[in-house]
Amino acid sequence: PQEKQPSACIGCRSCEKVCPQQIKISEAMADFTERLKAEKISDSSADKNKAVKSICSRLKDKIGSFQMS
Repeated sequence: PQEKQPSACIGCRSCEKVCPQQIKISEAMADFTERLKAEKISDSSADKNKAVKSICSRLKDKIGSFQMS
């Protein structure tokens, strides 16, 4: 569903206020959205899953930059 996509984030930061790890979630969602657009994913479910796994892996590596404001 569209409301569950990273692009649905409005950047209100309410999730960040309750995040025990103090992750800047709104920044992560914006970055994830841009990466999804850049991947040029086909309509194939397998291609989408592969792209999302790749993006998640890169974001996991970068997550330190989203922590501790």
